Amino acid sequence: MAFDKKDLEKYSKFANLEDFEEGQLAEIRRKFEKNGTISILDFSTILYWKSNRTKSGILKTIKNREVSVTSLFSRVSAENDRTKKVEILLEIKGRKKNGEKGIGIPIASAILAVLYPKDYSICDKRVWDTLRESEYMEKFVHKPNTPANYMKFNEKLKEIANENCKSRRELDNYLWGKNLCKELENEIKKLELTD
Repeated sequence: MAFDKKDLEKYSKFANLEDFEEGQLAEIRRKFEKNGTISILDFSTILYWKSNRTKSGILKTIKNREVSVTSLFSRVSAENDRTKKVEILLEIKGRKKNGEKGIGIPIASAILAVLYPKDYSICDKRVWDTLRESEYMEKFVHKPNTPANYMKFNEKLKEIANENCKSRRELDNYLWGKNLCKELENEIKKLELTD
């Protein structure tokens, strides 16, 4: 069963950050392609776009570990193995007691989806929850909580995008938007709100 085109349009609108994505994030991608790295400001911008609530904790980890963002992303750029690109980003581990946060699969996948939009899809709770409720779930044997499992998941998302959408990003927006819409509808229903 394919995605309903009306649903695709409806739910994608919930996640429509097109101006930001086609402007700022596209510019970051162009700089990365040209320079083979990104700046701390570009990194912060991606974190803000993906998960503003974790941005400060990850930046604190970067500072406390004396990690050079430009060196980190130079390593990502130089690595040819797509799974190892994920592993490089997952090296950033935080200590919760210090208010630090590490980079996990959701953040790593979002960063890589910005920098390599044809190669990576976002894998976060909203995407996973939406797929869990779909007929596509049978394609996913393992939860994408390791780099290897994420890459299997990533390939399945590519298949789904090819079947239903114009791009991986369109699929990301659809899955995220559908989950957000459902969450809002459930909250409205739970509170018994009406127009």
